[in-house]
Amino acid sequence: QPLARLALNTPHCKDGAATGLRLLPKVQAAASAWRSQRCYATEVDEISERPVLITGCDSGFGFSLAKFLHQKGFIIYAGCLLKEQGRGGSKDLDNMKSDRMRTVQLNVCDSEEVG
Repeated sequence: QPLARLALNTPHCKDGAATGLRLLPKVQAAASAWRSQRCYATEVDEISERPVLITGCDSGFGFSLAKFLHQKGFIIYAGCLLKEQGRGGSKDLDNMKSDRMRTVQLNVCDSEEVG
């Protein structure tokens, strides 16, 4: 299921001017035309039943996002390039010993592993 289809509570919106960002006039005009409001949801219903696939969990952003969303209660499928070698973030994520954190060998450049 796409993340966009999560059951969200009523979003709260802020005027784009409330963000405190200062942009160049041309950029500001383009940004205003694209979206004049920023919306966010205060919470997601039934998080514990929502699986999320995250690639690049050996390090960096993917690794941090996997840990963060796991902490928030999501079921995580963490795609790790180095899982078969027992290196990288997969080792740390496996050591969490959580039934909601599942590491998988995943090389997104290899159609055999993705398909």
